[in-house]
Formats: sequence, C-alpha cells, structure tokens
Amino acid sequence: VVEQVTGYRVPVEALREHNGEKGVYILADSSVEFRRVTIVREGTGYYIVQTWEQDAAGGSGNGDPL
Repeated sequence: VVEQVTGYRVPVEALREHNGEKGVYILADSSVEFRRVTIVREGTGYYIVQTWEQDAAGGSGNGDPL
C-alpha cells in the first residue's frame, strides 16, 4: 500500500456545482439535499470525496453519511 485515502467514491456524473460550490445531491428521508464535498482523488469515471464535515474533523467525519 503506497497511500491510503478515506472518503466516498462517487461517479463523475454525480458531482454538481451549486452556488459556486462542488457537491452531490442526496436523498435524506423524503427530501433532496445538497452536500458540499472536497475532491480527494480522481479515478477513471469516479472521484473520492470528503464531506466538509470530514475535512473539519481531520478526515474522520462525524458519522453522518454524505
């Protein structure tokens, strides 16, 4: 193992820009919400991203899904 990265793997097509911020839309209960993300790594057809909550917690997150 050369490097270990923690985050969510999302398809390139899932990443959106809203008000100048990158993120993804998720279904939370019965409503759609925009979650800001930071791209950590890029692969073929996907990104590894962290939520802003994960970034603030030093990569560990707060237990909440995207």
